[in-house]
Amino acid sequence: MADVGLATGKTEAELIRESIDANLPYLHSQRWAVEQGRLRGVIDKAPDAEKAAAKEALSKHYDTRGDVESSRAPLVQRAMEQIEARKTR
Repeated sequence: MADVGLATGKTEAELIRESIDANLPYLHSQRWAVEQGRLRGVIDKAPDAEKAAAKEALSKHYDTRGDVESSRAPLVQRAMEQIEARKTR
């Protein structure tokens, strides 16, 4: 990745942000599906007293299905954390 950055004059962070933006609908659908699966697992394992809250969380998650921008910030943040982690190795 660093070689590409040197050739384009862009930092790794800039290249990653551009890549996320270019692929955001796909990345969002993948991230959304993983969270949906996690929330369904929570419902399955929740005690009866907590099932209603777990179902509400899943319902709210469904509201974000078409909102690709809801994934952008977390994806960029995680990528930046990974860049920083590599710098400290």
